[in-house]
Amino acid sequence: MNWKSERILEVLDACAEEFTFPVLDNGYVYLAATRMSAYRSDDEWAIVIEVFGF
Repeated sequence: MNWKSERILEVLDACAEEFTFPVLDNGYVYLAATRMSAYRSDDEWAIVIEVFGF
């Protein structure tokens, strides 16, 4: 599959609609830091979101 940025954004939007995307305004966690790392090629893509809180 040829991954274009529009298709990746569609996947991320679907995750947000289904509440499977990380929530950064969680009332039970005090946010300390976040980091997002992303990789994309024509055949694959990956996004890692790290959320640090206490």
